[in-house]
Amino acid sequence: MSSRPILAIILLAGISYSTSQTTDTKDKDPHRPSCTSKRCKQIKLFLKQHYCGEPVGNGPDDSCDTREVKKPVQTTQITADYECNWNEAGGTSKCAQKSELSSEARALLLREMTRIGLPVGGEKEVHYVVMESTSGWVLTMANYEHVTGGNVDVCQIILARKGEDVHVLRTLPFQRTDADVPQVTRWTPVDIADAEGDGRMEVILEADAYENHWFEVVSLQDFRTIFSGLGYYL
Repeated sequence: MSSRPILAIILLAGISYSTSQTTDTKDKDPHRPSCTSKRCKQIKLFLKQHYCGEPVGNGPDDSCDTREVKKPVQTTQITADYECNWNEAGGTSKCAQKSELSSEARALLLREMTRIGLPVGGEKEVHYVVMESTSGWVLTMANYEHVTGGNVDVCQIILARKGEDVHVLRTLPFQRTDADVPQVTRWTPVDIADAEGDGRMEVILEADAYENHWFEVVSLQDFRTIFSGLGYYL
């Protein structure tokens, strides 16, 4: 793995959409811009067929529930994951790693988490997801959450790697926010799949903001976000 600082090739989450979608001042929802091109409609159909539940909440007519368990396509395998359960007595969520990742992957993620503000000792509360595709792409996420009173400290990073090439897809630099009404967007890896149907792979992510949930698709050719939409809001 390359030792060069990978933040030098970071793709910031201030996203510019490719020609599959268009955004203008008429769009009332920045997370669900107009989807009129053939490319966008193909991606949207793929997401609805594979990761969308029944209509729920407010929003467009094609809103859908993102809370159901999503099964990756056959060419993607989840090799590391964690599970969180609500602790009624403590009023907090308790998370535990279900399957482990390699020490190399853990070191890379923690190094990048430190760059974006992970506090000293915070690595004990970092949990990981790893998805591996038969295409050779590996998607890794490190997530830190620590409840302090009515607030929660958060920090997160998602990387895509193929061989020596590593790309930062999303970051949530360390910050403290209200535990009940968080003012941050968190991300969950969903899949590595050919969402366009052209033989090339994309990363599917779920975005989770307060009472607003949607999907984003990132091209693994140029690491641009080529779709944002669906999901639901309350």
